[in-house]
Formats: sequence, C-alpha cells, structure tokens
Amino acid sequence: FCEVDNRPPKRIGPNSTEVRPYMCNLAVDTKWRKQGIAKDMIRRCEDSVTKWEEKTLYLKVREKNNAAVALYEKMGYEVVSNEIAEKSED
Repeated sequence: FCEVDNRPPKRIGPNSTEVRPYMCNLAVDTKWRKQGIAKDMIRRCEDSVTKWEEKTLYLKVREKNNAAVALYEKMGYEVVSNEIAEKSED
C-alpha cells in the first residue's frame, strides 16, 4: 500500500495570490520500503508541480522521522520552517 496526496496548488488565504503546491500523507507499507517506491512517488509529485508551472514543492514531515528526513534531504529538499503546534485553552 502506498498513498500520497498530490492536489493542485491552492491559494493561501482568501485575498492571497500566492499558491503552494503541497505534498502530504506520503506513506509506504513497511513490507514495501527500501525499494524506491517513496522516491518514485515524490518524483511524480515533482512532475505535477512542473506541469502546474510552479517551482517549489512544499511538504511537512515529523522531525523524528529520520528515514523520511534523510530521503528528502538526499533528494535536495531543505528545511524552511520548524513549526511547533500550540494548544490554546480558550
């Protein structure tokens, strides 16, 4: 089993003209890992971004997911933000 959400880019905010192609939910079943499947899915997402005439593909990965971080870095991805989620007690 594998999954990747590779939707066309959407505008950021109601008045924004900026779009961000965003790859999420990349997953490969453990028995199929280390066979290049994730790399192939990422390349397919990158191809979609090129077809949309965008230059950047954004993604989110858990910092502790060492294997995924290593793969993304090997493929040329760079960290642009280390977000920390906050819980509001309003």
